[in-house]
Amino acid sequence: MNVWIAIALTVAGCYLVKLIGLLVPAGALERPLVQRLAALLPVALLAALTAQQTFSTGGD
Repeated sequence: MNVWIAIALTVAGCYLVKLIGLLVPAGALERPLVQRLAALLPVALLAALTAQQTFSTGGD
């Protein structure tokens, strides 16, 4: 696969994710469950990244 094709696909994917975020109605974002999940998501992602880096083997 050509490197530029991979870059173009990544750019398109990032743009689509951003566009989907803008198309979500405001009423859906104001729900208590969505707000609670949005508050906890960064903590969960950081914990997952830390665990992956801590317990992985091999590498450079």
